[in-house]
Amino acid sequence: MNKLLIWDIDGTILDCKGCGRKALSHAFKELYGHENAFSDVDLTGKIDIEVIEEIVNKYGVQNFNNHEFTKEYGEILKRIMEITEGVKLIDGVENFLRKYSNEKYYYLSIATGNCKVGAKGKLTHCDVNHYFKTGAYGDEARNRKELVSVAIENAKRYYQVDFLKENIYYLGDTPKDIEAAKFNEVKSIALSTGFYSYDVLNEHEPDYLLTDLRDLKIVDRIFK
Repeated sequence: MNKLLIWDIDGTILDCKGCGRKALSHAFKELYGHENAFSDVDLTGKIDIEVIEEIVNKYGVQNFNNHEFTKEYGEILKRIMEITEGVKLIDGVENFLRKYSNEKYYYLSIATGNCKVGAKGKLTHCDVNHYFKTGAYGDEARNRKELVSVAIENAKRYYQVDFLKENIYYLGDTPKDIEAAKFNEVKSIALSTGFYSYDVLNEHEPDYLLTDLRDLKIVDRIFK
């Protein structure tokens, strides 16, 4: 049976060491003059368009241009990641992607809160962007539930496969990822590799809950 594995990025695929937040603040300062605008905003589980609109409204920016802002953000993000120590893949992710990208009937996708330029920048920095041919990004939807829905439809069109909901999995590290999977009636694989602990994630009743992806034998049992 064809299986679609949709991935969140931050805290699930990689640890960006706060580079995204820094880059957002730097870009906002460069274009609109406000210092550390994103330093205190809660980013966990949100999508970029939500967060950016929150900050734009907070500072009353009248001439905001999203295309200009995300372009500036992408360029700054790349520079910040290059000088930041410890930006890396989460343990087990590389082996997982290598294995399932070569497995027949398995297809990979992205559903991330990152805007597309940020998502591609992070994945490219960690040398895994080539695994993801399709996805949905934080400038394509209004919330994470909608984001997963967009990712599913984009994957169906790209791969020309009509995935059944019981064979679609969303891998993420926050309660909002679990909620988005439930809303779309697909299976959630929660990973305690990000901000939220195993116990907190368990309270939200994901279909599967793992500490990480290092043991591929355990992962195999989920999909078989």
